[in-house]
Amino acid sequence: MASTGASIQIGIFDACQSGTMTTLKGGQLAAPFLFTTDTKIKGQVILSSSSPREYSLESDALQSSIFSFHLLNALRGSADITGDRKVSLSEAYQYAYNHTVSTTSRTPQGTQHPGYNFSIQGEGEIILADLSSRSSGLMLSKQLHGIITIFDEKNTLVADINKPANQPFLIALNKGRYVISCHSAGKMLSCIKSLEDKEMLEIVESDFNRINSDIVMRQKGEDESSLSRFDLSLEIHYLRPDYSNLKVQMENIFSQYNYFGITPSFPFTRSLPMVALSQEFLIKNFVFFSLSAGYTSMEQAYSFYGTRQNQFDQKTYGYNLRCNNNILFVPLSIKAGIRIRRGILKNLSLSAGITSYGIQQRITNTFTDSLYQYTSVNTIKKSSIHRFPSAKVRYQYFFNEHLATGISAEHTFHISDQANEKDETMSVFNPSEIDLSVQFTVSLFPRKER
Repeated sequence: MASTGASIQIGIFDACQSGTMTTLKGGQLAAPFLFTTDTKIKGQVILSSSSPREYSLESDALQSSIFSFHLLNALRGSADITGDRKVSLSEAYQYAYNHTVSTTSRTPQGTQHPGYNFSIQGEGEIILADLSSRSSGLMLSKQLHGIITIFDEKNTLVADINKPANQPFLIALNKGRYVISCHSAGKMLSCIKSLEDKEMLEIVESDFNRINSDIVMRQKGEDESSLSRFDLSLEIHYLRPDYSNLKVQMENIFSQYNYFGITPSFPFTRSLPMVALSQEFLIKNFVFFSLSAGYTSMEQAYSFYGTRQNQFDQKTYGYNLRCNNNILFVPLSIKAGIRIRRGILKNLSLSAGITSYGIQQRITNTFTDSLYQYTSVNTIKKSSIHRFPSAKVRYQYFFNEHLATGISAEHTFHISDQANEKDETMSVFNPSEIDLSVQFTVSLFPRKER
């Protein structure tokens, strides 16, 4: 190096081999260094990727030596902590040192410590990269702050910055398509940008969309089937049952009162809210099984009046029929389905199964006869179980790994002779063809996500 005659000589030593480790290389284990500002400097600087007693590691995922990878990202602008669009030797080394130590601290081979050895006269700053001379790059606006990572089209990390607020940041990059992620205040934001030649593209906060990370972390050898979650949901349903058969049957039961001039008719409430509790077990990140049980009731009172002329005294007498109809609905649903985890349909789930409706009906009728001056009270009880195949579509929005909300639409397929009668006077029931619901979900055992 001395034979070059250059006033400033910088040597960077890192051996890149095809395996996961390289040979030992020289250098002195030390903390990052800083220079003060002075342009009159000369001498020699040697940077090494590790200390004399350590291995220099390579990464198959990075397709590079770990030290060289972080040093290259530093020169692109990730190390420009002052925001002056210049990367000094001290900034580049400090960035490469910190990130190499952080990356290798979790490896079986142990932590790798880059080192340096220098002989410098003067107190100036050595500039390795002048970003202002670059014609293309991404300018991170001063409003952005947090951990920002940038990946290229080959999914290679080209920038990793802990960006402070109120300071713009320039990353010098070539033409291409880049995925930019920002992790700040517990939120993960992401956007995709295409960079053209000789273009300085500014990245602002409004460019980002909030995402829910679905990257599952697991140790080597861990069974993927163990990557599951158990969700508990409170559901609010909006039912619109078909009461036409029930209405006809009740009118047939009370048709005997036509003799007294009474023609009973039973209109029903068209809509019926229902609360349900659902348990869902998600397996292998997309297949799930669910079990839900609900409860709702309907109570309606009817009053009918009629008159009839007595054939013996030719007088007209009045009659009164009061009915109190109470129906309990207890649906139980078992379904299996899939949840879409990626793409534009992410967090949409499709499921199918069987829904059983347990129904108990109690009709209390009071009849008053003004001719004979008496009142009679009669009670009719009926119970039944109805089973229907059903299919459900649901979309969920995840606030975090523990809380979510969602909306769903369920279609019930009507099949005749579905009633399991316990009483010969049992009424026939048909549920809503489309059942709309809103869910509030708590995950008791969420997946480990990052």
